[in-house]
Amino acid sequence: MTLNQSPLPILTPNAPAMHTSRLYSADRFLWAVEQGLALHPAGTRPFRPYSYQEKLLEDKSSRRLILKARQTGISQTVAIEARHEAEYMPGSTILVISRTEKLAGDLVRYARGSAPERRGNRIVRDSVLGLQFENGSRIIAEAATKSAGRGYAATSVYLDEFAFHEYDAEVFRAVQPTVSTGGRITVLSTPNGRANLFYLMWSGQMGVWSKHLIHWRDCPAYDEAWYARMHPTYTRRDWASEYECDFVESGGGVFPSELCERVYVGGGGLPNGDPGSWVMVEGSTTYWDLGARQDATVGVTVAPVAGKLPIVAFARYEAPNEWPDMERAIAERCALYPDGRHFVESNGIGDPFISHLREQGLPIEEFLVTHRSKQDIIRALVLASEQDRFRHGSSELYSEMLRYQTDDAKIVQDCIMATSGAVYLADGAGVLLYI
Repeated sequence: MTLNQSPLPILTPNAPAMHTSRLYSADRFLWAVEQGLALHPAGTRPFRPYSYQEKLLEDKSSRRLILKARQTGISQTVAIEARHEAEYMPGSTILVISRTEKLAGDLVRYARGSAPERRGNRIVRDSVLGLQFENGSRIIAEAATKSAGRGYAATSVYLDEFAFHEYDAEVFRAVQPTVSTGGRITVLSTPNGRANLFYLMWSGQMGVWSKHLIHWRDCPAYDEAWYARMHPTYTRRDWASEYECDFVESGGGVFPSELCERVYVGGGGLPNGDPGSWVMVEGSTTYWDLGARQDATVGVTVAPVAGKLPIVAFARYEAPNEWPDMERAIAERCALYPDGRHFVESNGIGDPFISHLREQGLPIEEFLVTHRSKQDIIRALVLASEQDRFRHGSSELYSEMLRYQTDDAKIVQDCIMATSGAVYLADGAGVLLYI
């Protein structure tokens, strides 16, 4: 159905024929185009879906992902879906969790105005963050706090602007039972870089989802004249997030997804966290990124093999990290690679530990981590990857590389740092990447 098709007749909402009611119950799309209303600045008007809205309404998958540009009518579409469920699934609970309370309330407002009240199923309770109907159905909206989503046995969940949720992992964990009990989860967002669960979902790291991609060019409301007028008013990053569905530009990602995929050899093809997969070769370089008691400690060994610089040994030790355990792990790595060089991060916390390791006769070298040296070692890993010299088999490192971005203050980066340090030092240090 296109924007220019003539409107379908609007049936009288208060006295529908019984067979029509049954049709509406079974066919969400038919109900949407015949009874649905769209809120518009110029006033409420009949809902006439674009092709991508039609596909979304007809998608009955239990796990759906929507990567969208702004102002393409997706919020209106999911509000109509929610209203249909409330009308024709008595006792249903539709939970909407959005970035802020205001955005959550907007979706309730859309749902409230998306259809006339139906006789026999009036709205009996109406608030900014919720609707309750005579048939026992509810539409509930919440802001994305750390405790959002808990305490509801929802039949459908909508996670709105999920890439911007501060507590995305906690929220997703709270609503997971919805699918396991036969319900549905729909996650929708514009992109916000790659340091969030939404990107991991879209990139295939969080199981199987039905995916819908809506670029601004897919929306008939936009054209080249609009683009020429609006594009100059946005920064590159904001435009990428708002309209281009671009994860890299929107978040300042360091490792493009195709690069991450090229250097990752999964399925046991290269060494991973299992010591039985490690390769004993000469000329190795090992780097240890030491974790405080609440952080992981990672030890990575790389070595020149067949013209490349793959990881030949990898281990990640979850917190809490006790020094005797770390000393034993480092001593064992030194024994496995006796001709290699072994570096330990020097960061204040690790300095007394380095002195202790040397007292035990271990051939430990220190590497001082500063803001500048951190930039240098990250660049070394980027350069080795772009030059097609680096390979690894660690799923943990793959996930971190996908999510890593310039502003890394809130990003897990233990594997990135250990790997970058090993590559940098194996390449003789001083590697520069001009970008």
